[in-house]
Amino acid sequence: MRRIWASENISWRLTKMLHVFPAEDPFDHKIRESDYDLLLTSETAQSALAHEYLGLPFED
Repeated sequence: MRRIWASENISWRLTKMLHVFPAEDPFDHKIRESDYDLLLTSETAQSALAHEYLGLPFED
């Protein structure tokens, strides 16, 4: 279940960052821009995203 929820989490976060929703207010817009800007300018954020995107290891 941890893998499933981790996958859901990263999918939702990427969706929120890369798409504009009809009900988005100016605050949400600035948060989305800030998240995207951080990803573009921070190797640490890029590494963290790559790590999360690859997923958790399979558990026995």
